[in-house]
Amino acid sequence: MDTNACVRHMLDKAGMSPYAASLAMGRAHSYMGQALKRKGGIGAPVLAEIAQACGYELLLVGRGETLHIDPATETEGKPDD
Repeated sequence: MDTNACVRHMLDKAGMSPYAASLAMGRAHSYMGQALKRKGGIGAPVLAEIAQACGYELLLVGRGETLHIDPATETEGKPDD
């Protein structure tokens, strides 16, 4: 599953529109729509932020451990609105 399919799945399971997720993340109303159209995909910190807004968390699992990816900070991955 690529990142866009993953985001669409999380939105569907959370019963959220891209618009509602954008607002839940404190972003401009068009942010999610633009992120889903972006070439090169969505980076891990922003994916973690989207996951958090949808009630998920981003984890890497392997080699006997689980690593939690933190959501984007106020300045990381957030374009000026």
